[in-house]
Amino acid sequence: MSKRVRKSGGQIDQGSIGAIEHSLQAGAHKTIPAGWSRTSYLGDTSTAKAILKGTNVAIYNNSGSTAFVSFYPAGSAVAANATAGVPVPPNNYVYLNSGDNDFIISSAATVLAYTMQDETNYVTTEQ
Repeated sequence: MSKRVRKSGGQIDQGSIGAIEHSLQAGAHKTIPAGWSRTSYLGDTSTAKAILKGTNVAIYNNSGSTAFVSFYPAGSAVAANATAGVPVPPNNYVYLNSGDNDFIISSAATVLAYTMQDETNYVTTEQ
């Protein structure tokens, strides 16, 4: 049986291990480091944007009405209904994790995304 785990490319400080945990059953258990210096601007998500699996994403809706954002894996169809997905309140941020998905898309050009940079990535291990 395979198990997906997070692995770091460098040395991990024992005090920060809790900040890079990830549970596939429960969703993200990661914490977001303080400050915007650890983000990368992904841009307008009205068209699909590629992201890495397990990426933390800060999503901002820069409009006066609710928008929606969805993640989906490579090879699957994008939902035809623009309101499928997680609602993003007007002029607010929502923080999500991409899990096993490869793409992000939203219902409006006013939805902007920032990827939260960390030093971990997914690897598959055999048990």
